[in-house]
Amino acid sequence: MPTDLQPGDATKGTYRTINTTDIQRTVDIGCPNCGKFHRLTEATISPDGDVRPVVLCECGFNDYVKLVGWQNPKAGYPSARRGNPQSG
Repeated sequence: MPTDLQPGDATKGTYRTINTTDIQRTVDIGCPNCGKFHRLTEATISPDGDVRPVVLCECGFNDYVKLVGWQNPKAGYPSARRGNPQSG
């Protein structure tokens, strides 16, 4: 079961979206364990908010996350690129 992240300001356990172009956006999150900032530049986000692949943090967090309340204009909408999430 994924770890739920709530909409917010990308502090511990929350996420925020950023429009990078008219057709793309990316997501910033705060690690649910330690609050470290991560930008999901290379993740795929499903229409219901599931992020793939897993989010990794140097504190040891290693899990799938779900963006609660995710509103996505396009099904299977990717962030800027596909691949592994990277730390910001």
